[in-house]
Amino acid sequence: MPKLISDNNTYSSDPLVRTAVLSLVIATSLLLCFRMTLGVDLTDESYYLSFVDGWLKTGFHDSSALVIHQTAEFLVFPFVKIFFTIYPDENGLALFNRYLYLSLSLLSGFCFFYFARTRQTFTISALCGVAVTSFIPFSLPAPSYNTIGMLGMLCAIACYATFIETRKHTLLLISAASWAVSALAYPTLVVVLASFLTVIVAVPTLRPTILRYSLWCLLFQVLGLGLLLSVYGENRLMQIVEFTNASLQVSSGLGGKVSRAYVLLSASYTFVALCLGSIAVGVVAGMRIRHWTHGWLTASLITGVLVTARLTGPVLYATSHDYVFLLAITGTAFFITASITRTHNDSALTGYFLVGLFAGLVTSLTATNSIVNFAVGGFISTCILLLSALPKDKIYRKAHTTLVCVVSAFFLLSNFEFIYGESTDLLSSKSANRIERGVFAGLVTTKEKAEAITETSAFLAKIPGESIAAIGRFPSIYLLTRMRPQTLSTWDFSQQNGTTPKIDSAISEFYSFDKNLPSVVLNVTDPWTRPPSNSALQLLTRYVKTSHIETNLWRIEIYVKPSTVR
Repeated sequence: MPKLISDNNTYSSDPLVRTAVLSLVIATSLLLCFRMTLGVDLTDESYYLSFVDGWLKTGFHDSSALVIHQTAEFLVFPFVKIFFTIYPDENGLALFNRYLYLSLSLLSGFCFFYFARTRQTFTISALCGVAVTSFIPFSLPAPSYNTIGMLGMLCAIACYATFIETRKHTLLLISAASWAVSALAYPTLVVVLASFLTVIVAVPTLRPTILRYSLWCLLFQVLGLGLLLSVYGENRLMQIVEFTNASLQVSSGLGGKVSRAYVLLSASYTFVALCLGSIAVGVVAGMRIRHWTHGWLTASLITGVLVTARLTGPVLYATSHDYVFLLAITGTAFFITASITRTHNDSALTGYFLVGLFAGLVTSLTATNSIVNFAVGGFISTCILLLSALPKDKIYRKAHTTLVCVVSAFFLLSNFEFIYGESTDLLSSKSANRIERGVFAGLVTTKEKAEAITETSAFLAKIPGESIAAIGRFPSIYLLTRMRPQTLSTWDFSQQNGTTPKIDSAISEFYSFDKNLPSVVLNVTDPWTRPPSNSALQLLTRYVKTSHIETNLWRIEIYVKPSTVR
């Protein structure tokens, strides 16, 4: 156990309380294990899965994918390979992938608990760890650039902060390695690492470690880059960067992202009022009047904000994202007020909070979803606020425990209230079905979706061919066939961004070579599908339609090369 910065006896927990807290941790873990089985997402999660599925079918080096999101899946691919040796038909791959995410989430929660234990009681520290694990970005529990990037950063900051208190040098190495994992999964987060190093320089108590820590971080970043270069090669890596920039508009479209943020926030006057109220709550919390009533007032006000957000939201796509955004605003006001009134002299914690705030800004500016993605980076600031909101004094302990319990409960509840990819409450639905075979085996979804997946898989199994390209908004189609993907991206960016000339040009050039033409092209439509892009229409002119299948989810038209038609 890390060394406490204060007398152990002062902050020790009663054995019964410890037992109760450990029971709560176990119960939360079991609930999350159950949550992993709920829902089938045929868009984003299937897109992440399509990378590892494609590598299993083609071999890593023969993949034609040019989207940088694959670097996050590259990190989990070794585990998937082990799974594949046991289940060569990929049966249950999606569920296995979710449990990989949960393992990383639990590890991050433990790292934050380990850090919190140097500053708080066992009870509050454990509950902070529960809060970390209970938040699932977008309520989509899968290894992705968002989740691996966020949890990697959290581990990195928590391990460094624990090192500062314990001087266990192994933690410094783990922190530096975690930054490398985070940057591999979400490359633009390297600027957050730069901001973290800046904070270390700025905070006197952290400054003595800057040279050694910077060298370790540099070493692991170089190793990470070297790994990518050895796997992809310089030319391929540059192609991936160029294609991704064109598709996601990473280095452009800033005005559009700011505009989207304004539209989202201004759409709900209640949420704007909650943002202003969060500032007031942060000011009240930052004053730190040394009386037990102040602790309960702070806990009650924060709870009131979250309750209102739950009743009136979501605004930022998922209610949990609303919570993170509002708590980040509260934390900003809290640390500013505490610094002005000098009621909080822990400059290190302030620095960690600011890094989390900056991370939220980075994930907002580099994502198509704009401020909706603030929670991905900004969650770190929420964790620091939960740890710091009330002093370690005994008179605040019950209020602090209650506050962290409430926030954890809200995060946990949001994962069951909204399940990404599902429009039906699976917990109360009588039509909920568990899929028995295929990539999605073990997952519970609606009867209609389960039937569509089964019908489509059986239909595609009868179509001869070695490779496939799917047009439309469902990357999941690639997971329902034995054929390998023959495309630059299993995500059809024209369905999200409309006409993208650079992407159209790259795709057209790719398919201009006969060796890159897939055996089969699928045109997948549903009521929300946009018309095919120019490059997709050009591709279809080289094929002939032979059959189709129509389910309650989609209509799929099958196109094959004219030379294969008898």
